[in-house]
Amino acid sequence: MDKTLTAAAKRVKAMFKNKTVPKASSSENSQYLPVKGGLLLAVCRGRASEGIDFSDNNARCVITLGIPYPNVQDEEVVFKRNYNNEQNKLMPQVMNGSDWYDSQAYRALNQALGRCIRHKNDWGALVIVDERIVQNMSDKHFNNKISLWIKQRLCVSRKYDDTMNALEKFVEHMQKSVEIETLEKEQKEQNQEAEKNLTQDEQKEQNQKSEKKLSEDEQRRFAFAFPSIKGKSKKNVFPPSVKYEVQ
Repeated sequence: MDKTLTAAAKRVKAMFKNKTVPKASSSENSQYLPVKGGLLLAVCRGRASEGIDFSDNNARCVITLGIPYPNVQDEEVVFKRNYNNEQNKLMPQVMNGSDWYDSQAYRALNQALGRCIRHKNDWGALVIVDERIVQNMSDKHFNNKISLWIKQRLCVSRKYDDTMNALEKFVEHMQKSVEIETLEKEQKEQNQEAEKNLTQDEQKEQNQKSEKKLSEDEQRRFAFAFPSIKGKSKKNVFPPSVKYEVQ
């Protein structure tokens, strides 16, 4: 296997093989803090950068290095750029070769950056390491290159410490927001459950009142149809007998 490795790969392999771990890292007072998680390395236009979703805690940060322009010497790229230039001369609404070349690069960049933002409640930090992004922000066609939702939230940081502080504040803010949202959701569910129970009790009480009222109405109707004979003599209740005389 080593025979197939290039000279550069061999040097990298030897570097990691001979790397020594500082003694301080094994002690309790180590400056290297234990961290949970992992780092996934991928290339643009690959399956990990375009075909897989890393939603929620599966990914909270995406870092892109450079802008993934296609190989400028590739025959298909050269042919496509020349074709678009010719079509642009005939039909100005067709993008020229340079614009097409830029669109391919930023499309792959947008796809990679969107791996950790997969639904409306998802959140993550996007770090673009390339000076050309800052230079192109003043370009009127920049909105057509990078996604608008990314451009609206761009902030420039030129120092490592400033970047880390901004990331720390961002993560802390989002974690608190998620906690508050979770508590509000739980409180809302509890209120809905309490209202549901209260509604059931009120409905039960209303049914009891309706049944009681119905019983009273039936008693009144019965009393009206059959008046009470209490306190009356029989002769007043029953009509006098009729005598028939035979002639």
